[in-house]
Amino acid sequence: MSEGMEKLRSIGAQKIHEQTHIAHKYVQSLLHESFDGMQKVQLMGFISILEREYDVDLSDLRHKAEEYFSQDTQIPIVEEPSYKKELLTSKVPNMIQKKYLYAGIAGVAVVLLAVWIFFAFSAQENQNPKKSQMPAKQSGVVEVNATEQNSSTKQESIPQKPKEQKKEHTFRILPKTKVWVGIIDLDKQKKMQKITANPIDLNGSKLYLLTFGHGYISFDIDGKEYSYKDPKKVKFLYRDGKIEKLTNDEFRSYNKGRLW
Repeated sequence: MSEGMEKLRSIGAQKIHEQTHIAHKYVQSLLHESFDGMQKVQLMGFISILEREYDVDLSDLRHKAEEYFSQDTQIPIVEEPSYKKELLTSKVPNMIQKKYLYAGIAGVAVVLLAVWIFFAFSAQENQNPKKSQMPAKQSGVVEVNATEQNSSTKQESIPQKPKEQKKEHTFRILPKTKVWVGIIDLDKQKKMQKITANPIDLNGSKLYLLTFGHGYISFDIDGKEYSYKDPKKVKFLYRDGKIEKLTNDEFRSYNKGRLW
């Protein structure tokens, strides 16, 4: 036994396994110079690790491994019994003959079917000549044209509903005394303010938020007057010929959370 192997055995399989991380069963096999269950590349790698880790010469172990894997392990070839060969060779010609026989029968069946279809269609054409089919086709065209004419006539006869014209309103603010007026055009998001005691004419088709320094105000909408008397600040919404008094919270909801 080489000095390298003696050193490894003195260290022990468990210690080598913990230090090199080689599986314990492979370390045991190497220490006993048993190579069953290992591949050549794997075994040579283990030997190289042990030589490097423990500074030992394992040339003898490497040589034994080379001899182990160089042995011939040929598997004997078992020949087919002669009676089986004869049985197989005798069946092959019969199988080939049956194959061609079935192919021939299928071909004849296809030809007979084609002949029958040809004569069947010929007899049908003789009973129903093309001349008798023409009037039916023409009548079909006439029916389609008539249907199209009827549908177009119905469409023309339906009266067109006149478009409803939006009613135009007149809207005027009538201050009873001088007052601060704030006007917000919600359609264009524009503001206007002034202090006045004079009437203010606005476009009655738009949407307005109105705020006043006091509530002594009247509105003329389409010739009808709406009058208010309130010493406090007041706010209104005008839309589509109607005026509506608003609370501060309602005004904010229309004006993005702002009172002006």
